[in-house]
Amino acid sequence: MTNVMRLADEPGVLELAVLIADAWQGRRLGRELFAHAMTSARSTGHHTVCVSVLSSSRPLISAIGREVPESATAHQGTISEIRIPLGEFSPADQSM
Repeated sequence: MTNVMRLADEPGVLELAVLIADAWQGRRLGRELFAHAMTSARSTGHHTVCVSVLSSSRPLISAIGREVPESATAHQGTISEIRIPLGEFSPADQSM
């Protein structure tokens, strides 16, 4: 499941949520949903996507950082917010 919402207090910024059921993890579905959401967000004129993840999800945080080195991660307790500038994301970067 993927959900993308505009942030009312930040024009041009979207919040992305992706949920992959345990039985479907490890099949590149999350990567495909992520890439599609980034392409869709850019095509609708947005410049940044925010993703909030559990700070304990180090593999996910690292994977996003490797694929989108321009992303910025802020850790606040148990939640980490990753801000992804869309100008730096290329649909070809779907190897995450």
